[in-house]
Amino acid sequence: SFYTGVLSQRFKAELVEEETDNLFWHHAMPLKRTLTRMTYRGIQADREYIKHLADRYRRLVQEKRYELFDVAKCEFNQASTPQLVKLLYHDFQLPITRTTEKTGAPSTDKIALKDLAEIHPVPQLILDLRKLCKLCSMLDGNDGIERSGKKQESYGLLGHIDQQGRVHTNLLSSGTVSGRLC
Repeated sequence: SFYTGVLSQRFKAELVEEETDNLFWHHAMPLKRTLTRMTYRGIQADREYIKHLADRYRRLVQEKRYELFDVAKCEFNQASTPQLVKLLYHDFQLPITRTTEKTGAPSTDKIALKDLAEIHPVPQLILDLRKLCKLCSMLDGNDGIERSGKKQESYGLLGHIDQQGRVHTNLLSSGTVSGRLC
């Protein structure tokens, strides 16, 4: 906020000239002050509910994995691109709708899987599983897939809640094209 204020004085004449001074003083600066307060105070988070959600999503990950392996009729690592390429394009003989930019290999990205989901159920199950794994990872840092002998540390939202039950993050009002806080 300090540097924003300093820069605002530096560019005051330009703000008036471009008729953006009203937007700056009445919208951007109050938003900046609010975001700064939120950053320092933190945002209240319900630790127990987040744990509950993470457990729920982890169960859904396991259910989706069983469903995927049942439909695919084989075990495979859905995070392994080579195994997905083999399963989708060689075993199931699905058409190659996209290739990777670097190597020209068949793609297993979200767009390719969405295209393939229209003609086979496995790509949609993989997309669903990826989404659930991402939710688990976001909440508690664990993607929901059990791995023997490998303990995963908690780096998700749960790992950032302080003793008072608050999450302190940097809320920047600029820096993204989408307009989302980053």
